[in-house]
Amino acid sequence: STVGSPPVAVTPQNQMFFSGGTSTSTIATLLTNNGVPATTTTPAATGPTVSDIETSLAQGRGVVAPVNVSGLPGWGTQTGGHAVVVTGVQYDDAGNITNVIYNDTGIGVCQQTAPAATFQNALNVLSAQQIANGQTPMGFAVTNNPVW
Repeated sequence: STVGSPPVAVTPQNQMFFSGGTSTSTIATLLTNNGVPATTTTPAATGPTVSDIETSLAQGRGVVAPVNVSGLPGWGTQTGGHAVVVTGVQYDDAGNITNVIYNDTGIGVCQQTAPAATFQNALNVLSAQQIANGQTPMGFAVTNNPVW
């Protein structure tokens, strides 16, 4: 709050903004305003999936995914909402997604790899928190056009 104004109560609904967080819709707007047209996907009622992200990546589109860092490599016991730039997926011989590859500015690591199940859990935990707080799960920010 500003000097002379009443204090603003921090609630589960607005906590992300008081902690410096940015929604994926804001990320899409920032990209668009800087010459990289982007939108936010509409996830299933339970939130985005690794499969949804794979589809956009297969089209060469850039993806910024909303996750809860709990259980992601490099975060130890920390929890909380975060966004990562997903750059790829790895497959087993049967064509199943085994790993998700992403850049994580929160820990300063590019080409971080997480098992697909771990990454899906990071998506699910954040979505479940949003649903518990009366919100709709965030989709991921995705560029309208291929970026590579």
